[in-house]
Amino acid sequence: MKIVFVTFADMLWQPKEKALPIAEEPSVSVNAS
Repeated sequence: MKIVFVTFADMLWQPKEKALPIAEEPSVSVNAS
C-alpha cells in the first residue's frame, strides 16, 4: 500500500521524474486496484 500510495502521489506531484518508474510498475497499480 505504501509503495502504491507514494507512486500515485508522486505521479500527481512530479509525473516527469516518476514517468519511468510508473511506466515500469503498472502491475503494482493494477494490483492495488
